[in-house]
Amino acid sequence: MISLLSFSAFKATILNPVNIFSFGFLIGLFALWYSKSLWLVSLSWKTIFLIIGGTLSFILGVVISNIKITMSPSIKKNVVKNTRYEIRTGLKYFSIVTVLLQAVATLLLYRQLRSFSGGSLSAIISYYRNTAMSVNASQVTLSVWLSQLLKGTMSASFIVLFIFLYRKVIQKDKGGYFHLFPIIIYMIQSLLMGGRLQLLRVFVFVFICSYFMEMYTTRNSITANRVILKGTKWVVIVIPFFYLLKGFLGRTSTDNFAQYISRYLGGPIESFDLYLKSGVLGEHKLGQETFTSLYSLFTPNKITTFKWVASPTGVWIGNVFTGFRRYYADFGTVGLLMLSAGLGIFFGFMYFENMNSINKGTLSVFSLVCYGFFSYSLLFEFFDDTFYSVAFSVGMLLQVIEMYFFYRLLFKRSKNNLIEGESE
Repeated sequence: MISLLSFSAFKATILNPVNIFSFGFLIGLFALWYSKSLWLVSLSWKTIFLIIGGTLSFILGVVISNIKITMSPSIKKNVVKNTRYEIRTGLKYFSIVTVLLQAVATLLLYRQLRSFSGGSLSAIISYYRNTAMSVNASQVTLSVWLSQLLKGTMSASFIVLFIFLYRKVIQKDKGGYFHLFPIIIYMIQSLLMGGRLQLLRVFVFVFICSYFMEMYTTRNSITANRVILKGTKWVVIVIPFFYLLKGFLGRTSTDNFAQYISRYLGGPIESFDLYLKSGVLGEHKLGQETFTSLYSLFTPNKITTFKWVASPTGVWIGNVFTGFRRYYADFGTVGLLMLSAGLGIFFGFMYFENMNSINKGTLSVFSLVCYGFFSYSLLFEFFDDTFYSVAFSVGMLLQVIEMYFFYRLLFKRSKNNLIEGESE
């Protein structure tokens, strides 16, 4: 219902923040419904209230951001810029240097991971991931310079991917597939560190950026909707691939495909429900679960970990509890509502900034890069929080600065821009 109302309210744009946020919870609730007979569970009214309340607070935040942008001077004056961008000629060399640096980083990453644990590649990956998510995380800390190299090349790979999409969708360029190598190597690095969800971040980035580029090109949200819906066929490939990767990453689950996917997607909401029913709140300092990265600056040897929970039938469900659990554990109901509204303000601001730019006849390039990059956190809020706990960090700030630097390095405004009232 929320998705249908937001589709109408946002002038038929599918990938608005309310749709992305609510679609994630819809997936989680459907997966939970599929597994309820196996787990013998049902959501408490308190859980339902918090999910609905958090969603409504998020929507309120989006509305507030729209009011703020609508009241800005540029909107009131109805300034039309018709800005065009050109890609600098050094893109090819930039991509080559990025690939070379990534190749070195990947080799060094493998050597460091192997120094933590021997055995097969799957065993190495499994050991690193399990240890990194435990209280012994300090035992598998990557060197500072390697971490920075991985973050820098990650920033470069997403900017190069954005440029690839820009050339395909807007400039109708049929070549340039070499520029996909940086993002492919980034995904390989993510798998080496046991992270499958980072692969989904890439797909979310591609979908969102392509969608707004198509809307910018056609000035028609319905056409953009049709194009992006055609792209959903990739989901049929991605989900089975996601399941098959569990063996490569050392996961030992014996569930069949349907059970595994439903537990993976439905488990967080049920785990949150069981956490609320237990009546045991975390004994943490204020904000330790929510702002994990900030706390790590002052307590580098401590990490917030969550124990696995089981259903009443003894089936292990998981150790992630949705993003709402972190907010509730740290700040209670009021804090959950306020932090959800904060999410809405942040993503709503980026969304309306992009839409207003398109209405003016231009594309807010870096704003779209950020919206595509961070929307992964929005879609997977039903799974866990990766916005406040990860994005609020010095490391993420440096990554955003790096992406902005690469954006300015590779993009330039066209000399043929048109300003309202001027002629060519």
